[in-house]
Amino acid sequence: MDTTSQIKEEIRSKRKKINDKKESIEELRKRYNIDTCEKEVKFRYPVVISFFSSILIVAYLGDLYIGEWASIILLFLIPLGGSFTYSFFKGAPLRLKENKRRMENKRRSIEEDIRKIKREIELKNSELERARSAREDKRSNLDWWFSLTPREFEEEVAKLYESRGYQCTLTDPSNDGGYDISVDGEGNGSFLVECKRWDSPVGRPNLQKLMGAVGASDAEHGVFVTTSRFTDQAKKFAAKTNLDLIDGRKLLEL
Repeated sequence: MDTTSQIKEEIRSKRKKINDKKESIEELRKRYNIDTCEKEVKFRYPVVISFFSSILIVAYLGDLYIGEWASIILLFLIPLGGSFTYSFFKGAPLRLKENKRRMENKRRSIEEDIRKIKREIELKNSELERARSAREDKRSNLDWWFSLTPREFEEEVAKLYESRGYQCTLTDPSNDGGYDISVDGEGNGSFLVECKRWDSPVGRPNLQKLMGAVGASDAEHGVFVTTSRFTDQAKKFAAKTNLDLIDGRKLLEL
């Protein structure tokens, strides 16, 4: 993986982290049971009122039908009522307040993490621009193209097309089928590319091989890219077919 691809992968990874953290913010209310606590606070008045109304009803009925047993029942119910009173009038709001405080602290922490990641992405974008600029400087020098291995040459040509919005697929070096790169223009047609990092001129037989691969595929045309030049016969052949020729001079202009 080259420098620019590595930087792009790091940027994608950091953006995914940001999305994950934003999702975790959405989950904070659930994590700290905020909705449940708010319901407890909301319904504490009717629950307590209902409970004490029940005590009064029991006391009244007990006085009518039970007598002294009503006092014994009240001895158990009044402390229980006090517990409910604390829970619904004081306990629930305290839990809600504490959980909201924890949620807010966690939210601030996550947002700070997001800000840090965004700053890291900005630095990575600057680094990516510098790497792209350095690559463009290299590409303007034919000696740099000659310094590449044949496979690296194919990969760099593919990246040139990818930078223009195409999708490229490199063939297996051991069995390329007459071409090195399959290029898809996403609605703008597809074509095959043959790459030769050569010093010697490219002749007609090499173009015929590429033309055969184009005819055997669904590609609309072919492109032959080389660091050298094409013979006159090769140029005449290309002019009669749907092949585009890119020599060393044109390569530096891409």
